[in-house]
Amino acid sequence: MNLFKRKEPDELAKYSKWIKICEELINKEYPPLTSSINFTNLEIERDSKLNFSKLKNWQLICEEILDTEHSHIYYQKCFNELLNRGKSKDEILKMRKIAWLTVGWLNYVQMLWEWVDLDEKDIKIAIELQFNSSIINVNQKNELLDFIDLHK
Repeated sequence: MNLFKRKEPDELAKYSKWIKICEELINKEYPPLTSSINFTNLEIERDSKLNFSKLKNWQLICEEILDTEHSHIYYQKCFNELLNRGKSKDEILKMRKIAWLTVGWLNYVQMLWEWVDLDEKDIKIAIELQFNSSIINVNQKNELLDFIDLHK
């Protein structure tokens, strides 16, 4: 481990901007009550019948980070699945915040552009990259990794 890593001003500036964007995203109603784009009744009906029981917790959280639009029903189903697994609303909101700040950063700021699947493995990659870029310190890294593992 290099204790004398240099903070890259450009990466820190990008991350500071990303934090502000994430704060806006996190402060929006979740799960959303309406969709941001128009979906057909058929699409809404299809989403209402989805079963997310086979997805891992972090996959459910990361669904909104994927470069894909889903209906508000889809996100409500993700949220309800996490509640059914014993997650509290506060835990889910904290999980969302961490996901947006890590894998959201990886997907949008670092331009990974994943639109198929994101989960805790991707979050851990983002945490490692943030640590290696000196965006977060070793204590923050360890706290994040502990939280990720706690909510697998």
